[in-house]
Amino acid sequence: MQTAQDLSTERTLSGGFYTSAEVVRMLGMRNPRTVREWLKGDQKNPVILRQYRDADDLGFWDLIEVRFVDYFRREGVSMQHLRKAAVRAREKFSTKHPFALSQVKFKTDRKSIFAELAHEDGVKELEEMTTGQLSFYELVEEFLAKGVEFDATSGLARRWQPEPSALPVIVVDPKIAHGQPSVEKEKVPTRALFLNWKAEGFSYSATSDWFEVSEEHLRQAVEYEMGLGA
Repeated sequence: MQTAQDLSTERTLSGGFYTSAEVVRMLGMRNPRTVREWLKGDQKNPVILRQYRDADDLGFWDLIEVRFVDYFRREGVSMQHLRKAAVRAREKFSTKHPFALSQVKFKTDRKSIFAELAHEDGVKELEEMTTGQLSFYELVEEFLAKGVEFDATSGLARRWQPEPSALPVIVVDPKIAHGQPSVEKEKVPTRALFLNWKAEGFSYSATSDWFEVSEEHLRQAVEYEMGLGA
């Protein structure tokens, strides 16, 4: 299996590009400085290894991993534990981006992080990611894989639908508009559609005609941007 490091080297131009502020906006976080601190953090045991070594931009896998860290921080897991879990998970799964993988599901008891390991007999166990000890544990609500599609070869996230049920045409795909939230079929960023819609006096028909986007897809783009506090 190719590692995230191999893939990021091969596919830099199609890996998505985001500023810290854009990631904060997309994930509904509060402070861009938080993301920068996570990316810098403890240099010996960073919680996230940057996708691009020589650029300030974040890649798509960085975005997915920031989403992961943000979720567990909100659940009350400490940064110290997250850093330890990240180091162990990178070693265990042989990838720079273990929190963007499909092969393992991560759970929490609001103190620790567990990797769910499925056995051939169907029994599921949880491995505590900082100690490697196995234990049975009550699972928390599914969240992290919601709307995420994974590459069949690498097992890494390849695209994300932020709201798959309510806004199914909106995708975050590093191969579309450098990973900016977009209307999938027409491949137009939601931000561009929203700004034009405002400039046209909130006219759906005018913006739809200009970008050759269906009015229904435009409405979903506007709703998505409004939900981000646009």
